[in-house]
Amino acid sequence: MMLARTLARKAMELGMGSRRTLLTAVDTRQWTSGGLTRSQILDEVPSTPSLSPSYPHGPYRFNNREYLIVSYETTPEALRRVVPQPLIPNPENVVLYEWIKMPDSSGFGDYQESGTVIPCKLPDGRELNYVAQMFLDCEPPIACGREIWGFPKKFALPKLSVNRDTI
Repeated sequence: MMLARTLARKAMELGMGSRRTLLTAVDTRQWTSGGLTRSQILDEVPSTPSLSPSYPHGPYRFNNREYLIVSYETTPEALRRVVPQPLIPNPENVVLYEWIKMPDSSGFGDYQESGTVIPCKLPDGRELNYVAQMFLDCEPPIACGREIWGFPKKFALPKLSVNRDTI
């Protein structure tokens, strides 16, 4: 507990804020002994823990992706329960469920994901897609997707495969 308070106080002195104080004990020893500078922590470490980041540095490339997107119609009441305000669900009541196979993603390797996407509008009329949920079978793109892009990603085992002529 004392180490946590000391680290938090030191972080505030350096203007790092409380969010950056979530370092592991190993990171703390290296940082307090002069191993990592403030600049290194903020500019060079892609994520915590610094000695074993959750995901790599960008840029991120997603090559040779395979998609299957199923469109279906639901009720306006069901959409309204899921879509947050101020978004306006599409008047056709369409929901998209997608499976994506990511065989070649820089720093992430081979993984699969699936999720629910709902076409919506903002009050000013601009169209957008609201991503309600995403399920992935690989931790680094989950952490990166949540922390960098704000996607609602969660661990699961989505699988899309082809068996002869059947998906």
